[in-house]
Amino acid sequence: MTGPLPSFVVIGAMKTGTTTLARWLAEHPAVAEPGEKEPEFFIDESRWARGLEWYRSLYAGTGPGQVTFDASVRYSAADLADVAAARLATTLPDARLVYVVRDPVARARSQHQHQWRMRRERRSFVEACTLESPYVRDGLYHSIIERYLQHVDPARLLVVRSEDLRSPDGDAWPRILEHIGVGPFSPSGRLSNVSDDKPDVSALGRWVRRQPWVHRLRLPAPLRPLARSLMFRAPTTAPTGDGELAPEVLDAFRRDAERLRAWLGREQPLWPSLGPS
Repeated sequence: MTGPLPSFVVIGAMKTGTTTLARWLAEHPAVAEPGEKEPEFFIDESRWARGLEWYRSLYAGTGPGQVTFDASVRYSAADLADVAAARLATTLPDARLVYVVRDPVARARSQHQHQWRMRRERRSFVEACTLESPYVRDGLYHSIIERYLQHVDPARLLVVRSEDLRSPDGDAWPRILEHIGVGPFSPSGRLSNVSDDKPDVSALGRWVRRQPWVHRLRLPAPLRPLARSLMFRAPTTAPTGDGELAPEVLDAFRRDAERLRAWLGREQPLWPSLGPS
């Protein structure tokens, strides 16, 4: 059984509140969530090879009159955005896009913390933030947008700040609903996937999560506490390192943020904490 193709796509960015956004959208009676979190159809080669009918099958639960969506944050990862944009534009030529952005230093810090807890990163934040690292490149939002605009009409792309999405006085949520064509709705307001609240993954847990069979495994309820104790540890905070981020990194963030501000037609700086460009 297959369903409709998604009418809008949340393309990222990572660690900007997209999990919260996806859950709020799923609460809306006019919106149906996909059968799988973060389908990543346009960037995962094995999933892309399964074809459009497999992708449609993720939306088989869409009800009459509902719209549905794909929320895969790696569509805006710097090393994947070109492929994602080209495939998305061809497959979903009329879909609306939503891109959530956040203070790039705060976003980089959150991504680094996530990688630390997953045991994929052992360097300090300052040491890891080089110009070529995803912590920096994935936060150069205007450069990502430029790559998408080679394939999609600017009118189809809505950019909102994470800070406005989380603020009770922010306008991001109503703008998103208007952009995707559904009526007003008040979500629960609960925040999801906050990095500081998540436990560390143990070495065993990291190995288990890499195994292809793990997603099919269903442990009996009495064994689940033991499995969690083996796979996860109490959360720790990743080391910041000495000093500030390298001047060239901060300058890259500032210049990109200024280009994004100008493209959005916004008078005030997006993130005053970055200082003048």
